[in-house]
Amino acid sequence: MFASGNYLFSRLASLLARQQVRFLIAGAWNTVFGYGVYAGMLCLFQPRVHYMVIAVVGNVLAISMAYATKVDRDRRIVLVADQ
Repeated sequence: MFASGNYLFSRLASLLARQQVRFLIAGAWNTVFGYGVYAGMLCLFQPRVHYMVIAVVGNVLAISMAYATKVDRDRRIVLVADQ
């Protein structure tokens, strides 16, 4: 009745093997991270720092995270390391 752990693992592995799924995961993570950084910095610094400064700093951090979670040629989501 219930699927075994091996079946679920193999199904998840086959889904992650698809490039579209990996792009969707990376894009969702980058969106959540970007909005989270902006909202967090806005809550912490808004009375003292102009919102546009917070937006620029948050955008730079979000773009850096998007680069760090790029999908490499081996079709894996990786963190960029020294090469």
